[in-house]
Amino acid sequence: MFIKSIELDGFKSYARRTEIKDFDPLFNAITGLNGSGKSNILDSICFLLGISQLTQVRATSLNDLVYKNGQAGITRATVSITFDNRDKEKSPIGYHDSDKIVVTRQINVNGKNKYMINGVHAQNNRVADFFQSVGMNINNPHFLIMQGRVTKVMNMKPMEILSMIEEATGTRMYESKKDSCTRAIEKKQLKYNELTKILNEDLHPQIEKLKGDRESYMRYQQLTREIEHSQKFVIAFKYHSLDEKLQSADEAKARLEAELQNAREEESRLKETQAQSEESLKNMMEQNEAEEGTQMAENEAKLKHLRNTEAKKLGEKKAEQDKVKRHQQKTEKLKKTVKNTEQTINAKEVAREKMQNAHESNEAKMKAAEEDYNKATNMLEQLRVGTAVSADGSGKTMADEAIEKRQIVSTKETVLKTTTAKIKRNNNDINNLKRQMTKASSSYNADKKQLDKVVGELDKVNAELDQGGFNEEEYARMSTRHNNLENQYEDLKSQETRFYEHFNRLEDPLRYPPNFDRRKIIGFAGKLIRVQKKEFLPALEKTAGGKLYNLVVDSSATAQYIFKNKLLKRRITILPLDKLSVGRNVDPRKIQKAKSLVGGPNAEAAVNCVSVDDPELDIVAKFLFGGIIVTNTNNMASSICYDRDIKTKTISNDGGVYDPSGSIAGGGDKNFLILKEVEKLREIENQIEDINKEYYDLQDRLKEMDSFQAKFQKLNGKKAQMTAMLEQLKDKLQNSEFGRQQAEIDALEEEVKDMQAVYDEAKVEYDKALTEAKEIETRMHNLEKNRDQELKKMEKDCALKKKKMDDELMRIEEANAGYESMGMEIAGLKEELEEAKAALQKASEESVDSQLQGFMDECNALKAEIDKTRKEIKENERRIKNQLAEIQKCDQKIQFFDETNAAEMRLRAKMREENEFIESDQSMFAKSGGPYDFKATNPQKAEKNLKKVIAMRDQLDGQINHRSMALLVQAEKQEQEVITKRRDVVEELEQIEGSIMALDKSKKKEITEAYQQVNRDFGRIFSTLLPGATAKLAPPEGKSVLEGLEFKVGFGSVWKENLGELSGGQRSLVALSLILAMLLLKPAPIYILDEVDAALDLSHTQNIGTMLKQQFQKSQFVIVSLKDGMYENASVLYRTKFVDGVSTVARITSGGKKGAAAKKGKENDGIAT
Repeated sequence: MFIKSIELDGFKSYARRTEIKDFDPLFNAITGLNGSGKSNILDSICFLLGISQLTQVRATSLNDLVYKNGQAGITRATVSITFDNRDKEKSPIGYHDSDKIVVTRQINVNGKNKYMINGVHAQNNRVADFFQSVGMNINNPHFLIMQGRVTKVMNMKPMEILSMIEEATGTRMYESKKDSCTRAIEKKQLKYNELTKILNEDLHPQIEKLKGDRESYMRYQQLTREIEHSQKFVIAFKYHSLDEKLQSADEAKARLEAELQNAREEESRLKETQAQSEESLKNMMEQNEAEEGTQMAENEAKLKHLRNTEAKKLGEKKAEQDKVKRHQQKTEKLKKTVKNTEQTINAKEVAREKMQNAHESNEAKMKAAEEDYNKATNMLEQLRVGTAVSADGSGKTMADEAIEKRQIVSTKETVLKTTTAKIKRNNNDINNLKRQMTKASSSYNADKKQLDKVVGELDKVNAELDQGGFNEEEYARMSTRHNNLENQYEDLKSQETRFYEHFNRLEDPLRYPPNFDRRKIIGFAGKLIRVQKKEFLPALEKTAGGKLYNLVVDSSATAQYIFKNKLLKRRITILPLDKLSVGRNVDPRKIQKAKSLVGGPNAEAAVNCVSVDDPELDIVAKFLFGGIIVTNTNNMASSICYDRDIKTKTISNDGGVYDPSGSIAGGGDKNFLILKEVEKLREIENQIEDINKEYYDLQDRLKEMDSFQAKFQKLNGKKAQMTAMLEQLKDKLQNSEFGRQQAEIDALEEEVKDMQAVYDEAKVEYDKALTEAKEIETRMHNLEKNRDQELKKMEKDCALKKKKMDDELMRIEEANAGYESMGMEIAGLKEELEEAKAALQKASEESVDSQLQGFMDECNALKAEIDKTRKEIKENERRIKNQLAEIQKCDQKIQFFDETNAAEMRLRAKMREENEFIESDQSMFAKSGGPYDFKATNPQKAEKNLKKVIAMRDQLDGQINHRSMALLVQAEKQEQEVITKRRDVVEELEQIEGSIMALDKSKKKEITEAYQQVNRDFGRIFSTLLPGATAKLAPPEGKSVLEGLEFKVGFGSVWKENLGELSGGQRSLVALSLILAMLLLKPAPIYILDEVDAALDLSHTQNIGTMLKQQFQKSQFVIVSLKDGMYENASVLYRTKFVDGVSTVARITSGGKKGAAAKKGKENDGIAT
């Protein structure tokens, strides 16, 4: 594939459409005066190929490629190159069917850029792939040899010449891979050393120590299992004993409850009888009231009849009113009499009320006298039948009370005799044991003295432990919290690391030298900002853009120091606070107008939506967000921005950017906002800071407690040791003959003390009951002896009380009579008021009184029946009272059982709750041959042995590490993991070293082969360019090809030592020969040479043209040259001119020197338009 024609339109100096056609497949030359546009043709080819480094085409921006930067009415530049693609072997991929390929690139001054291949739009990467497929990579343009390249090669050092071959062969890639492998080896070696150090210095010593701790821990576990077994046995015995005791108590309680049930049934029967009597009394009372009511109704009927008669009389009286008028004087007199009579009636009414009150008092006295009389009558009746009542009023006879007291005397007398015998027997046993103890007292006293000494020392140890300043529970709690904080810290640091993995541009970009004041580095702009109005977060993100990743420092001096000392790890923009300049803020009136335009919550000045922690950093916020309004939607942003009263740049949450100048931009990801993520990071960093503070505070306190822990453990171990010694001494004293005898004496003395207390209590009760029994018997004897006298006395007393009761009754009857008389007087006085009524009232009284007397007789009979029923009710109440006393007595006994057993029942329930094995193993308690055979194993001895084993375990507890087993397993696991990792590291090292060897071998082979080919071509080309001379590439003396290459030039048989012995033109030929030899290493279809013969004379230039024709038969050359010797060898020559500010091109066909001379000056001007 080669260039067939080039079409330029608006490109650099080619203002008009210019077509350069009919390129030769092999050798094309371009010449012309300086500034005529010949190099612009080469620039157009590079531009089409997609060159990214614009400096190589002598431009700073794409606008520079447009004719006069688009200022002359031409706003775009177009380059089209037609390629001949008839050689299918060298055809680009995908274009084998096309004999001709036209590639076009066009740019506009507004920045638009487009490619077309055969008239079809194509992406940049597709065009790059197109040219790379034929060996033309514009980003590594070995086919492009520009001005100055020859001089650069001429001054290269041996290693730089070698690097040219490496780049041409692609072996520079081997070096980068080798460097990567070497760094990997260093890391792996460090890892290997680190793992070996962990094994030798940490894990192996730790494992050895834990293996020693394991033996002690196994012994500790054995003792723990023995304790668990013994504890279950002892607890089972205590539970079984308690359960049997409670079962016996339950049986006794059941008997009492049965008695209580019988008593309550009797109470219910009595209450039922009582209810029947009360119902009968109620019926009689209702009957009495009903009869009284009936009689009253009859009397009212009679009274009504009399009143009717009275009305009739009054009618008659009216008929005789004339008579009354005639007797006025008599009437006045009667009125005076009525008045006097009314006063008398009022006085009588008051006196009658007083009589009523006195009557109620007499009724109370009558009731008390009646009760005294009934009591005396009762005692008299009992005395007559020969029974004496107790003086306490309980209702018991004196004989019953005497028998009860004598029973108490008998019971207590038996208790006194029994306890006296037991006390005497125990005292004898005590005296006998004391006589036996004198023989063994010396050794016992020595042991006792040792025991007291151990107790004193143990008290001192306990006092030291109390004052030691170490709390084991507090230490454990703090250690747990310390570990938890460490885990939280690691988790938060992982979150922080993940954040910086996503936002690596926010990682610290500086390498800090020693003693550098880090306070001068304020931080990334994005991390200094706090968003106050999160509803505008996408718009704020769009507003600040990449400036969020700018680094803020305190001053320009700090910024200069960073750049001067090359402290940056990567390219970054730095914002010095003292040099920041901000534009004007948005006028508040504009903000108000914007809010009124789209609604208050929908718009705000960007700088008002954020804040900073330090007021000095306000300038950063204004720099990032000043002069901009943010809003919700693009429509709102457009309305605000282009409003004639606002005219301010506006950015929306949708990503739209609206500028008053008319430009609009858009885009953005609402789901990936750096400011939002920074808020989360700030929370994480605050949590890390808090955790660090608490962590190190705890660490200091733990270190402080560690100083006390050693002393605490030492004292605790000493305590366990002394406790075990104490138990051993106690056991020795108890199991010794003297100790056993002393224990028996103590038990006997305790029993004597208890018996004496029982004796004293029984003696008091015995004396009291005996005295009371004698007194009751004396009274009974005196009563029997003086019965007649006592009987007469009681009869007299009953008579007196009867008289008193009768007197009270008489007073009541007299009061009743006076009360009735007073009523009659009042009635008589009323009769005097009205003569007719008095007569009628008198008649009525005579009739009612006769009937009332019969009614009263019936009422008295009914009252007698009521009194009898009341007596029956009273007797039932007494019997119910006695029954209630019996019930209360039973209740008290049951309550006593409940109170006595409640604590033991709670203890049994607690034991059952705290010891789950009781529920499953209870059926085996006390069974012969089972694990809980209390006869085969003495529970008391088992409990003593349990205390001994617990002391041994506690002593061992302070000396062992309880986590030794788990730690040993963990340590061995870590050891195996470390060994595995170290083995993996060794394998990886071997693989990397193998890779390096393979890379070195491949590199050596590639470079050797390339060196041989380049050396041959280099010598041949140089001989062509400078006949009679030869050249070669050779390693410096004493070195290999891989250690560098240098030029060797020979004239005949004389080899020059260095290039300094050659002329400038000869050195240029050497460099040019090497460049052309490198081109032959990996040939490209097209080569572009720009004035590579500048430093050569005409003869050498002519040789270059000859050499190109001879050596490059399969590549197309486009060469810019000012010398005839070069372009005379070209197949086609193009001459450029600069006419009226525009470049033109003319094509000249050349057949060699003669053809060129013959046609010199004859140009085909029709090519340029």
